[in-house]
Amino acid sequence: YPEIEEGDSVELFIDTRDVKTSGFNTRFCHHFFFLPQAIDGITKGEKTHFRTEDRHPLCDSQELYCQTQLKRKEYEMKIFIPSQCLYGYDPKQFNRLGFTYRINRHDGESQHFSVISAEYQIDQQPSLWGSLILK
Repeated sequence: YPEIEEGDSVELFIDTRDVKTSGFNTRFCHHFFFLPQAIDGITKGEKTHFRTEDRHPLCDSQELYCQTQLKRKEYEMKIFIPSQCLYGYDPKQFNRLGFTYRINRHDGESQHFSVISAEYQIDQQPSLWGSLILK
């Protein structure tokens, strides 16, 4: 921390309006991170990067939930993001979410969903994120 991409971490990217026409983060975009072990006392938080004119207050990290069970050669993480941490989340008006993730490993390897982060700045391009339909 704060260079979470260099160690073990899970990053979740959520757009509560699933805007595919924007090439940059809007106030409805979120970038959450979760660490399996605390670094400088930090295990979770929101680190969304915005343009100055289009932003929302970042989520209080105390509202996020992350429980990690460490095993000998692996770990299991349980993550929960409450709805109050998702600015603009209203499933009655918008039945889709933009979504992608990146799982980082300390050895430099990473796993991605929807786009390869080595080729794109996925944290800043929600138009490339997948769409989740809420039912």
